[in-house]
Amino acid sequence: MRDTSNYKILKLLQDHRGLDFLGHRDTMVQRRIAKRLLAVKCNSEEDYLSYLNENPTEMDHLIDVLTINVSEFFRNPLTFEYLFSQIIHQIVEKKSIEKGSSIRVWSAGCARGEEAYSLAIQFEDYMQKENLHLETRVFATDIDPKAIQNAKEGIYKDHSILNLKYHQMDKYFLKYEDGFHLKDKIKKNVHFSFHDLLSTSQLAPPESIYGGFDLILCRNVLIYFDMNYQKKIFEKLYRNLKPNGYLVLGDTEVLHKDYKDDFRRLNNCCKVFQKRLSSNLNIKKSI
Repeated sequence: MRDTSNYKILKLLQDHRGLDFLGHRDTMVQRRIAKRLLAVKCNSEEDYLSYLNENPTEMDHLIDVLTINVSEFFRNPLTFEYLFSQIIHQIVEKKSIEKGSSIRVWSAGCARGEEAYSLAIQFEDYMQKENLHLETRVFATDIDPKAIQNAKEGIYKDHSILNLKYHQMDKYFLKYEDGFHLKDKIKKNVHFSFHDLLSTSQLAPPESIYGGFDLILCRNVLIYFDMNYQKKIFEKLYRNLKPNGYLVLGDTEVLHKDYKDDFRRLNNCCKVFQKRLSSNLNIKKSI
């Protein structure tokens, strides 16, 4: 049972900012709220709740600590290597047959954009390697407006680019005093927008208009939610993914038990799944 004061704090965020953190794991919530108590010198959660009501701008600081924006280019390189060597060519091959059809990818929980741009770089590398010219559109979403704004700027420090290869740095970045700037040839393929995975009013990223994704990455997001909220997220991911489309989870994450029959895992080295062509749709609840 969640602490009453913590519940009231999260409910306040939901009512005033429309963000639902109620499904986050209790230990994570407790730890991060404690950081803000220390920062504003409150002695208890009750005091902090009063402080929030009296200082609405503190909600922004609380949202910052509750949203995780730790990322880097090609985080978990083995996963990206598998995508490049085994998955991307299958997506491209299928799209080559479907004349006029663009490749659609969703990076859910994109933080500052490194994952989304990594995907755009991989597809661009593959297109150049195979001398192809298929349109690739990567839609990237997060619930942190500041992270989205930073992602749109596409400027990164040294710690974000450690996994990049030399040819990628040379082709896709420009070095300035304030960091490494992504070139427009990659930025133009990535579309950022605010999207709450728990929202029932928006079924797909706003920039994408509709779902129908060939590939969805939702990594290191599910681990912060309890099982009931995870199911709601899986419902959205499932319905947005095309039949035979691919879903990538974080290394510590697993499929929700209600969706285990709807996906097949493709390898033992990373969490890449393929949506089955047929599934027991009558047991799925609409979002």
